[in-house]
Amino acid sequence: MWQGERGCSLKLLPRSGDWALPVAELFTLLVARFGFQHDSARNQLEHLTSLWRSHVATVADQAQAGTSGGEMEKELLQKALHS
Repeated sequence: MWQGERGCSLKLLPRSGDWALPVAELFTLLVARFGFQHDSARNQLEHLTSLWRSHVATVADQAQAGTSGGEMEKELLQKALHS
Protein backbone atom coordinates (compact mmCIF):
# COMPACT_ATOMS: atom_id res chain seq x y z
CA MET A 1 0.00 0.00 0.00
CA TRP A 2 2.76 2.46 0.87
CA GLN A 3 5.16 1.88 -1.96
CA GLY A 4 2.64 0.81 -4.57
CA GLU A 5 2.46 -2.57 -6.20
CA ARG A 6 3.96 -3.42 -9.54
CA GLY A 7 1.38 -2.72 -12.19
CA CYS A 8 -0.77 -0.71 -9.78
CA SER A 9 -2.34 2.35 -11.38
CA LEU A 10 -2.19 4.34 -8.14
CA LYS A 11 0.58 6.88 -7.84
CA LEU A 12 2.97 6.72 -4.93
CA LEU A 13 2.23 8.97 -2.01
CA PRO A 14 4.83 11.70 -1.46
CA ARG A 15 7.40 10.80 1.20
CA SER A 16 5.57 7.53 1.88
CA GLY A 17 8.83 5.84 2.81
CA ASP A 18 9.28 8.30 5.68
CA TRP A 19 5.85 7.57 7.11
CA ALA A 20 5.26 3.87 6.39
CA LEU A 21 6.96 2.39 9.45
CA PRO A 22 5.76 4.94 12.05
CA VAL A 23 2.15 4.69 10.87
CA ALA A 24 2.27 0.89 10.76
CA GLU A 25 3.69 0.91 14.30
CA LEU A 26 0.92 3.24 15.45
CA PHE A 27 -1.82 0.96 14.21
CA THR A 28 -0.03 -2.10 15.65
CA LEU A 29 0.10 -0.28 18.99
CA LEU A 30 -3.64 0.41 18.85
CA VAL A 31 -4.28 -3.30 18.43
CA ALA A 32 -1.81 -4.37 21.13
CA ARG A 33 -2.42 -1.74 23.79
CA PHE A 34 -6.10 -0.90 23.41
CA GLY A 35 -7.44 -4.15 22.00
CA PHE A 36 -8.60 -2.79 18.67
CA GLN A 37 -9.72 -5.53 16.33
CA HIS A 38 -7.29 -6.21 13.49
CA ASP A 39 -9.91 -5.51 10.83
CA SER A 40 -10.88 -2.24 12.51
CA ALA A 41 -7.26 -1.07 12.63
CA ARG A 42 -6.78 -2.04 8.98
CA ASN A 43 -9.92 -0.13 7.98
CA GLN A 44 -8.70 2.95 9.85
CA LEU A 45 -5.32 2.68 8.12
CA GLU A 46 -7.04 2.46 4.74
CA HIS A 47 -9.17 5.48 5.66
CA LEU A 48 -6.08 7.48 6.66
CA THR A 49 -4.38 6.55 3.39
CA SER A 50 -7.49 7.56 1.44
CA LEU A 51 -7.58 10.95 3.18
CA TRP A 52 -3.88 11.44 2.43
CA ARG A 53 -4.36 10.61 -1.24
CA SER A 54 -7.31 12.98 -1.42
CA HIS A 55 -5.33 15.79 0.19
CA VAL A 56 -2.38 15.22 -2.15
CA ALA A 57 -4.72 15.35 -5.16
CA THR A 58 -6.34 18.56 -3.90
CA VAL A 59 -2.99 20.26 -3.40
CA ALA A 60 -1.86 19.12 -6.85
CA ASP A 61 -5.06 20.47 -8.43
CA GLN A 62 -4.57 23.80 -6.67
CA ALA A 63 -0.97 24.01 -7.84
CA GLN A 64 -1.96 23.23 -11.41
CA ALA A 65 -4.73 25.84 -11.31
CA GLY A 66 -2.28 28.38 -9.91
CA THR A 67 -4.35 29.13 -6.83
CA SER A 68 -3.54 28.78 -3.17
CA GLY A 69 -5.63 26.58 -0.93
CA GLY A 70 -7.25 29.52 0.83
CA GLU A 71 -8.35 31.18 -2.38
CA MET A 72 -9.82 27.99 -3.78
CA GLU A 73 -11.64 27.19 -0.53
CA LYS A 74 -13.17 30.68 -0.44
CA GLU A 75 -14.27 30.35 -4.05
CA LEU A 76 -15.85 26.95 -3.43
CA LEU A 77 -17.58 28.22 -0.29
CA GLN A 78 -19.03 31.19 -2.19
CA LYS A 79 -20.30 28.92 -4.96
CA ALA A 80 -21.90 26.59 -2.42
CA LEU A 81 -23.57 29.43 -0.53
CA HIS A 82 -24.99 31.03 -3.66
CA SER A 83 -26.30 27.94 -5.39
